[in-house]
Parts: sequence; structure tokens; C-alpha cells
Amino acid sequence: MSDTNFITMTCPNCRQQVRVKPELAGKAIRCPRASCGAQFRVPPAAKSVTAAHAVLPAAALDDELDEDRPRRRRWRRSDRGLSGLEYFLFGAAFLFVPCVNVIVSSVLYYVWRGSQPKRASQINFLGFAIFGCHILIWLLTFVGSEGRKARLADHQEARNRRSQAVQVPPPAVPDNCLFRPTFQTIYGDTTAGTAFAVQLPGQSRMIVVTALHLLGPDGGLQGEIQPRDVGRGVKSVVLQDLFDERREVDIGAEALIIPDAAPLGRPSKAGDIIAFWAPKEAKLRPLQLASRAPLEGERVWLAASLEGGAPATQRLHGATVAGLGPFGDYVYEFDNPQLGLRATSGAPVLNSAGEVVAINLGGGSNFGKVFGSGNHVDRFRPFLEAAAKASSQP
Repeated sequence: MSDTNFITMTCPNCRQQVRVKPELAGKAIRCPRASCGAQFRVPPAAKSVTAAHAVLPAAALDDELDEDRPRRRRWRRSDRGLSGLEYFLFGAAFLFVPCVNVIVSSVLYYVWRGSQPKRASQINFLGFAIFGCHILIWLLTFVGSEGRKARLADHQEARNRRSQAVQVPPPAVPDNCLFRPTFQTIYGDTTAGTAFAVQLPGQSRMIVVTALHLLGPDGGLQGEIQPRDVGRGVKSVVLQDLFDERREVDIGAEALIIPDAAPLGRPSKAGDIIAFWAPKEAKLRPLQLASRAPLEGERVWLAASLEGGAPATQRLHGATVAGLGPFGDYVYEFDNPQLGLRATSGAPVLNSAGEVVAINLGGGSNFGKVFGSGNHVDRFRPFLEAAAKASSQP
């Protein structure tokens, strides 16, 4: 069994996330919330969506980040800022009219001040008011141009990091590291997504980590197991090596309770994550968690076995961090636009040192490129460590 495709959108009335089946694309539906009931139309599904949720990079990325994107970019020639000569010429032309106006009004004031003092004062006041408005507009234009230059400098720095990141060598992925989990639950059995083991500082046992949304309809189950109920809802977890199907490890079902977790697309503090203790005798090769999440433009690698777009034996799939997505997760653009990300939910995303910087949650294609979305380490690590300390260990 595998991840199921859904269209994720926001109700225009109550602003809650709604997930509908792809066959409802383009049709009018009602909000499932009884307190809302608003009617709206489902947008067409993003093409080639291959994971549990459709990632919409256009909603998460600044259009100016990608120079190869079609002409939907809101780039203007003035965004590059103005040179000193252009400022001088622009200011001279802009101030010519108000200066002439002030001169004329001043002349009329001195000519009429004896015969028509009230009119002279009004004309003089109007002339200086127009001059002051022009000065204010000119200053606002200058500040706006400087702000655009600062933003473009930030974007250029991100592009430079992305260019330099291509030269970073990929990390090594050891054997007995990546697994396809099979869950025996109160809603039935399911084999979906990817899992991996980590070793937390101060803990004697390893922890197996994957995505929470696998324990629901996205993973093929008839019901959804809530974060607080993982210990009661999951009866056993069996791991099968992604690159050696003969190796299976039964880790039992000793869950770490992370109540602040939630599937992708729902607000939560810890993000989309579940974790289980591994037996001390389990022969797993754990990964280490990174000390920080990657910056925009940094190089990362999805560690997984893909069903399309790359050989099944290929363990790493390079990508570049593009920024934060609409749900607070990291969005990264893959080098290979042909990748199929099916069944990669829960797989680790690594930095150049081989440390876990995110848990992959889904992906999709847009503008001829493939993007992934992941729960980054800065978000989930504090809750994972707290759950490990709170859990009783033999």
C-alpha cells in the first residue's frame, strides 16, 4: 500500500485547510466543517503530484528567486535601483515644475501683495505646498528603490549560495540505514513511506523516525491515528531494508508520544513526525541530527529509493533549499526534474556531512521542476528530545 494523492486547499470562508480527492478538481463543493458550510470550487490539481500532499512552490517562493521561471516574474527594470547620474537627472526633471511654480508664485506675491494681499498669500502658499509634496514623493521613491536594491541583494546572495552548493560533494549513506516500514494498527496493516534510525545524545537506544501522516488515509488506512494515540493505535512496526529486501527488523511498537505533532497541512508545533524506540539488539545504522536547519540556497540530498526518474539502487537525490513553504516546512528543488517521489514520505533529507536536516513529507512538480517539502530539524528536534526524555526506558 502507498501514499494517496489529495488536493490541499483553503476554505475562503473559514480559512481552514481542506483536502479533497483529485476527481473533484474543478467542481463545486461545500466546506466539510458543519459550522461553515461555505460553497467553493476546487482548483485543478497540480500536475504530477506524487506524494501525500501537493507542494505548491509558487505560494512559498519569491518569484524573483528563479531567473529561469516564465514571465510571471514581477521583475521591472527599476528594481535594479538607480545610479547616481540617474538620481540627478530624475530629481532635476521632477523638481523643474515645482521650482517654476514657486518662482511664479513668489513673483505674483511681490507684485500683488499691495493690491491683492489675500490672493498673493494663497498663491504663494499653494506654490510652496506643491514644492513640498514633490520633495516628499521624491524621498519616498528613493527609499523604495533602496529597499528593492536590498531585497535583490539578498536574492543574489541566495543565488550565489545555490551556485556554490552545486560543488559540494554528497554525503555517504551506510547500509542498514533506510527502511520501508510496515505498520500493524487498529485500522489494519499498511506498508508505506520510508523510515530511518537516529541516535540522540544521552540515549542508549536508537529511535526510528518517519512521517505521522502514514498512520492515516494518506498511508492507506481506513482511519487516522492521532499523535497521542500512537502507542495504543500501533501494534507493531517491521522495517524492511530499502536496498536489501532480505533484511527485516521487527522493532515492536514502543512509541514516543509527541502530542504537538500533526500531519502536513495542519497547524502544529512539532510538524509531521512519529517516532518509535528500537530494541537495543536491533542492527540498525543510525544517522545524526544536524545542529541547525539549512539556509536558503544550501545543498541537501533526499536519501531514499525512488520508483521513477532514477535507478532504484540510487540512494541520494540532490536538491537545493528554496525556502519555507506555506505550512512552515522547508521546500527544496531537486536537480532531476524527472524524479517520482512516491513512497518517500518519512525519508531523511541530509546535508553534506550526512546529518538529518529534515524529514521528507511530500512533493510535486511545477514549471517543469520537481520540489519536495520537509519538516526541518529546528522544528521537530526539541519535541523529539523531550519525548525521549519523558519516555520510560528499560
